[in-house]
Amino acid sequence: MQLIYNFIPRTVHYTAIVAVQRVIESGDCANSALAEHAWGHHHPVDWCNTKVLDHHPDIHQRLVLESVHIRSQSDPLNRDNGSMPQVYNPLL
Repeated sequence: MQLIYNFIPRTVHYTAIVAVQRVIESGDCANSALAEHAWGHHHPVDWCNTKVLDHHPDIHQRLVLESVHIRSQSDPLNRDNGSMPQVYNPLL
């Protein structure tokens, strides 16, 4: 089984995906929920089908978008729900 992981990095550059790849390859499970999942379930990440879900030039708006995407997943791999206050959940 392959994991297809869609994520919104805090920076939308290709280097962000490469940085996540390096963390997973190193097995740094303490600092990456995705690495923990991939190593714990013994399956690779499908990097060819990984995509940036959204982007915005403003860091604060990117963090809100990240929160929205995390909370829209039925079973997210993230360790937190993002930085958006929980009071906005009913609006999602």
